[in-house]
Amino acid sequence: MRKVIGVILVLCSVVSVSAQITTDEYSEKVTKLDKHIAKFRQINNYDSTAYYLSEKMRLFEMLPQIDKARQKSNKFFGYYSLACAYALAGKKSQSLDALEKSANAGLKIYKHVLSDSDLDNIRNEKRFPSILKIIKENSDFIKVLREGGKYTNENTQDYPKFSYAQPDDYRLKEVKKYFNLDSIAGNKDEISKIINLMVWVNKEVKHGPNWPFCEIDAVDIYNYHKVSGNGVNCRAIATVLNECYLAMGIKSRIIGCLPEDKSDNESHVINCVYAESLNKWLWIDPTNNAFVMDENNNMLSIAEVRERLINNKKMKLGDTCKRNIEEYLYEYMAKNLFRFHACAKAGFNVESAYRNTNKMQIQLVPLGYDMKSHGKTFYATSDDAYFWQLP
Repeated sequence: MRKVIGVILVLCSVVSVSAQITTDEYSEKVTKLDKHIAKFRQINNYDSTAYYLSEKMRLFEMLPQIDKARQKSNKFFGYYSLACAYALAGKKSQSLDALEKSANAGLKIYKHVLSDSDLDNIRNEKRFPSILKIIKENSDFIKVLREGGKYTNENTQDYPKFSYAQPDDYRLKEVKKYFNLDSIAGNKDEISKIINLMVWVNKEVKHGPNWPFCEIDAVDIYNYHKVSGNGVNCRAIATVLNECYLAMGIKSRIIGCLPEDKSDNESHVINCVYAESLNKWLWIDPTNNAFVMDENNNMLSIAEVRERLINNKKMKLGDTCKRNIEEYLYEYMAKNLFRFHACAKAGFNVESAYRNTNKMQIQLVPLGYDMKSHGKTFYATSDDAYFWQLP
């Protein structure tokens, strides 16, 4: 009997090893599958689309556990796509199975699921409400902030000091002259200048999925957009505005706003702008032409917005922003206010694409979050007072 059990264990071990694939093998096979998926989606052949999507997920499940954990979003979005394909093909049971796997893996697009016509064939099925409930719970990003977003005081004496390039920097003087920033900012008070510059960048540098193939400074990004016609990503837009502020003597930082889930690649980048007249940082989002206020029209900082979300306090968007506040602030940005990223130095072309600027990066993470400092260029802290220190 012991020999039989031993043989079975050996066979199981062999099957387990052979059932795994490397990330390189996975990527190579998925690239081929994606071509088939795109082809059959285009001609509305949902059976074939579902077949190739199911093959894609079968390969995903063959990855080592550590790789599956790193690519968590591929799992819940992959099963969600499969659920949609099965539903459109009329295969309700398979669709519900895939949707349940997606929900259990952490799918966080509750509002989208509510309105996605691809799932109409399964909405009246008995299992659908219970699966939808899981997705709704996953999508409660304010709850995630409330339960996991605590900070603490730490010894940051050896951490980098935040610094801001002065407007007499010859490169920033060129930025100011090139864009005629005095004319754009206007001659009214400081707050109106901050808003005017944001509105101008939002109008002149359109948003898109592209990372510009140029140096990462205001003039080059602006010209890349104008010459190519390509919209640029939120980080590039925030970079343009940041250098415009610094050139005008307004201290500003680029802030990466990140979700809890490290495998979630959808984040956002905005500006943290110091208003001397208010002695505080302000939330400025040039991509969405947005700043945030409390119920008394006081402009808020990123830290204040996060805290007000956690404590269910009223907020509103400035009239420059045309987005729905629920969708923008309470869903999209609430997801992306779990942790924050910034360079210690704010200046011209500090994130150069082609030059080694030796930039030091700092990330603010909640207490207990698995993110550690390493080397001399990346620092992680749970000390919000250090991260949001006034200049």
